Amino acid sequence: MKGIDDVVPVLIDADQQNGDLTRTVELLERYGEIRSHLSFEDVDRDAFFGTSISDKGMHYRVPISGEVNKTFGDFIHFNQLDEQNQALISLLFSKKNLKAEMNVGFKGNPNMGSVVLNNFSEDKRADISLKQLLSSFQCDDRIFIISSIFGGTGAAGFPLLLKRLRGAMAEDFQAAAFLRQCQIGGVTVLPYFGVENSEESTVNMGTFLSKAKSALTYYLNNLDVNVLYYIGDDLKNNYRNCEGGRYQENNAHFVEMAAALAVVDFAAGDFQEGHVFKEYAIRKDVDPVTLPQLSVQTQQVMRKPLMQFFLFCEFFKNKLSKSLSYAWARDKHLQEAVFQTEPYKSLNIFFDGFLDWLHEMEENSRSFRPFDLDFAKQNPLDAVVGILPLRENFLRRHFGPDRGYFTLLDAMEKVSVKMPQKISREDYVMNVFFDATSSVIQQYF
Repeated sequence: MKGIDDVVPVLIDADQQNGDLTRTVELLERYGEIRSHLSFEDVDRDAFFGTSISDKGMHYRVPISGEVNKTFGDFIHFNQLDEQNQALISLLFSKKNLKAEMNVGFKGNPNMGSVVLNNFSEDKRADISLKQLLSSFQCDDRIFIISSIFGGTGAAGFPLLLKRLRGAMAEDFQAAAFLRQCQIGGVTVLPYFGVENSEESTVNMGTFLSKAKSALTYYLNNLDVNVLYYIGDDLKNNYRNCEGGRYQENNAHFVEMAAALAVVDFAAGDFQEGHVFKEYAIRKDVDPVTLPQLSVQTQQVMRKPLMQFFLFCEFFKNKLSKSLSYAWARDKHLQEAVFQTEPYKSLNIFFDGFLDWLHEMEENSRSFRPFDLDFAKQNPLDAVVGILPLRENFLRRHFGPDRGYFTLLDAMEKVSVKMPQKISREDYVMNVFFDATSSVIQQYF
């Protein structure tokens, strides 16, 4: 990522069994495993897995204490309150709120989340983890906070975490002065999906918009951020109503991908001067969204890298074994057994996650469909939806269903002879695929 040396993602969620949380952490760990086998000696070279992603010994999480393994009523000691205070609490929280188990999060209730997370600085496990995470924080480092605004944990946690960072004291953090002055950005995700009605669940999509409006009203005067990004969409799709746990695995969504682009924009910009607010838009209100429907700025950031990684994935998954008799692999003694070891086992799993991500976004609504995933197995170069390769030159070169793969293989043969002799085998494979996919995209698109 341009402008950033190291990204340290941290997930904060009371629901430690959350299915989406689990698979996110697994993919981050796979990314780290793959990258650990690569050298990146040429720091200016663009490459797959080129961005350093660290966990600082945190396993990508800041734990919330065992205090959440109880009902909300027990957490606030409701039964120990006198009659008058119980009556007051009953005005603020429903019986369902008081009986709600918090080990799967706050079930779309920011009023509960704000009470629990307000004790963040008093939570010993969370505080120790936060201090460990920020122990090496430097003057030029930045913080970016991603949260939804229509649930419980994100809507409540964003301002409270921000308050903790901006109010950092020297006795708490050795980098307190840097934390108070650093550039902090955030993306607040407005409603973009609904949930099915369920009598067994306290999560009600009918309250999403009202909760978002209430949170926005509070955010207006209580967020000390340098830049705040907004994104949302019509509620086009209803997910299964699952309050949490391992069954909460929502399909990937275009809004989430677009929200992630805010991190890239934040990393590349300078927002020291004051409060900046940004929104995101596509060219037309269409469904599905294809690459040509993205703005010029978005395409400049992600079109080529996404296409490169897609070509890499498709070749590796479908044609790698048939290419090992060619010079690019033969001269480096790259046999099939090599690709059954690390980091290629992790790479294969990472590719599976990448393809799942593409499938889920295509099947969701609003759909994002950059590639025809079925046709890609025949010819990945013709699979880019809405963008045709320069067919006249392309068809002269190869005919038949595998011509896209042969085109990529030709490029791999050409770039492989230019690789340094002393490069490691893992670096060699990654660089060959990166340079070959870059060359093909430049030539045909």
